[in-house]
Amino acid sequence: AQLVLTGRLAEGFHVQANPASEKFLIPVVVAFEREDLAHLANVRYPDALEKRFGFSPKALRVYEGEFVIRVSFKSLPAPDGGRLKGILRYQACTDAACLPPAQEQFSASM
Repeated sequence: AQLVLTGRLAEGFHVQANPASEKFLIPVVVAFEREDLAHLANVRYPDALEKRFGFSPKALRVYEGEFVIRVSFKSLPAPDGGRLKGILRYQACTDAACLPPAQEQFSASM
């Protein structure tokens, strides 16, 4: 089974890729409730863009516009028609400043 999460960012915004380029940066992370982790096989984050910003001497790995995260499962987490529950953690930034770190909850029927 596979779950596809699509992120869409407003023009001028980006989020840090996973893995992030620097330890102090906050990458996009998909997390699941404990009972669903046993079924998890793989979280595949998309290829990142490399972009330069004034605060860093090197190019950083980011996502802009629309990006897709694919989550594979060894077995169905909710075979009884229940819902898989997770959280997408991220920090949206412009070239000049970052918003506070945020998270969005999601659920899906499997």
